[in-house]
Amino acid sequence: MHNQECPLFSAQLRWILLFIFLLDTSCMPQSVSNVLPSPESSLLSASEHTQIHTGPLLTPSEQLAVESLGTVKDQDIATQLIEDLSQLPSCKVEHVEVAYFHLTQRCPDCIEAERLTRLTLATYYTDRLESGDMSLVVADTEAPENSVLVQKYDAFGPSLYLGILQCGTEYILPIVDFWFTLSDELKFMASLHEKIEIVYRAAKQ
Repeated sequence: MHNQECPLFSAQLRWILLFIFLLDTSCMPQSVSNVLPSPESSLLSASEHTQIHTGPLLTPSEQLAVESLGTVKDQDIATQLIEDLSQLPSCKVEHVEVAYFHLTQRCPDCIEAERLTRLTLATYYTDRLESGDMSLVVADTEAPENSVLVQKYDAFGPSLYLGILQCGTEYILPIVDFWFTLSDELKFMASLHEKIEIVYRAAKQ
């Protein structure tokens, strides 16, 4: 009786061992893939946290008009924050700096605000940009190399300013209403253009 059961037991044991082996080998790749994400999943998770934007903000002709927009003045001059253009003194405008700030990670609205700012200056102020009477500065508030500029404007996040140099003082005007016209290109351009024109008109009075 013992001799008859032994082959059956051996066969059952072989099947069990084979099943365990197949189970282990079939589960191994799955368990490893759960621990080590695939390159595709890594790229997907990275794209969820990083906004990548390519392509020019302006057409080639418009881009040429704003490639040389002047640089931030190195003079050690006093600055004064103003809330309205009526607070400007009645003297010659020596320089106007249009400053747009953004965070490192940018949203579509932030990029559109920069594009419209550039487009406004390229449309109305090419001569002033080329002569150096006006300049455009676009800066990342989170970049360490921009700390002095950020402190000068007291900038935080996406924001737009005019820096108006008159009578030896640079008057800093925050433009807080540009977000309301962001969806309308013509209104945005008209609003920014009018503010800059007020600066120059007031200086002539």
